[in-house]
Amino acid sequence: MKNKKGFTLIELLAVIVILAIIALIATPIILNMIENAKVGAAKDSAYGYIDAIEYNNSLADYNEKYTKIADGTYSDFEQLSNVKVKGKVPDYIEYTILKGSVIKAGMCINNINIDYINNEAKKSETDYCKFATVNSIAINNKITSMKIGETLQLDITIDPSDITPSYKSSNETVATVSNKGLIEAKSPGKITITVKAGVKVESFELEIINKIYKKYEVGELVYYNPISTDTCNEKNFNISDIKDKVSTCYKWRVIEVDDSTSKEDLLIMLDHNLVNRSSWSIDRNNKVGPDNSLQTLANATSEWKRLNLLNYEYDVSEITNGYGSLKCVNGTCVNKNGDELAQNVRARLITGEEVTKITNTVASTTWTINSNESGLYYFSNQNFILGTKTSGTGNKVLSWLIENTRGTTASGATANNYDSATNGGYWTLTPVNGSDNYVWLVGDSGDLGRHYVYDTVNRGLRPVITVSKDDIA
Repeated sequence: MKNKKGFTLIELLAVIVILAIIALIATPIILNMIENAKVGAAKDSAYGYIDAIEYNNSLADYNEKYTKIADGTYSDFEQLSNVKVKGKVPDYIEYTILKGSVIKAGMCINNINIDYINNEAKKSETDYCKFATVNSIAINNKITSMKIGETLQLDITIDPSDITPSYKSSNETVATVSNKGLIEAKSPGKITITVKAGVKVESFELEIINKIYKKYEVGELVYYNPISTDTCNEKNFNISDIKDKVSTCYKWRVIEVDDSTSKEDLLIMLDHNLVNRSSWSIDRNNKVGPDNSLQTLANATSEWKRLNLLNYEYDVSEITNGYGSLKCVNGTCVNKNGDELAQNVRARLITGEEVTKITNTVASTTWTINSNESGLYYFSNQNFILGTKTSGTGNKVLSWLIENTRGTTASGATANNYDSATNGGYWTLTPVNGSDNYVWLVGDSGDLGRHYVYDTVNRGLRPVITVSKDDIA
């Protein structure tokens, strides 16, 4: 037999060494080829996306279906929602537009960072891809208002935490925000503060105000002197002096929903009738308007010089019959036809709608400006519907509406501290729909009911005014 000779160990080792050398040389080359291919594909995608942006802008010049991207620098996709592109859309992009063209951009495409400058795309040393992987952003100290001159350092949480956010104010004349998130209030107005971290965006609305005011509850008691700037509060309120007409430091009730700390003015109503007996109109119908009631009230408040002459409008044109509208300019009030109703008016009457807004804070109502039923809408029985008043103390939450009238017990109102034994309620500005002769009146039984316009028996005038919150206590 012939001898068969194989490879020796040294020969096998030599082959392995040679293969290892080839692999050592070839692997980087192959990996580099793969990387170059990825970079090339990313660059091609970048060119395609830049072309799509510029094509969109060129079409927008003559086709309203397209929205042109204004000159500026952007770092999100908000402006690019209408851009149509074939191929890969970047995972993240920031870019600058000038005259409709992209002059600079940075983007992440398939984990490849690409810079686009001077019409050339190339691999970037900047890590744009980290912005594409932001999971969340949160503003931990959002607020709704700031006073002029105040500052606020925003507290931001970002995942991952090594991302630096960017900040923007929608109107820098109202408030600025630095690149470190410091807000500075400049002038009154409303703005949006936006914080961006990669592809994540968080924002909040902010109002800059001259002063932060207290918010008042409907029915809350306040003190105000319409004549004198002397201190007027609970401590120096003296009902005997008021009855003796030596003091005008009055109690008032808030009659509007006050839900803003930036609101400077407050609508209030006196806690008693300033005039105990007055007809609503000298005419025996409601077609002219509240001429007698407004003029009588104007005469009774002629010394209230802290108040400006009234500027006010009230539209009741949807009511059948009635006077159509009330318009007061510098204290002169006219109806829809221009007929003068009163002069030197500084205070007005409450409206039916305002009564329902008050009662709606605690119970539903069926009364509307178009109501014309002959019955009474009671708010003394925990609701405000056409029906029968409940016995007992009734709804003390709303009893302040008829405080200091003769009908206090059944409705739970406070005692008649002003000794107005004949005080049976007070007029509103609202005529009854479909009736020439009736107007809505807040009655002493805790109700809103229709009453004859010429009735002077037990019908009074309770002034409503608008004052600055700075002037009340």
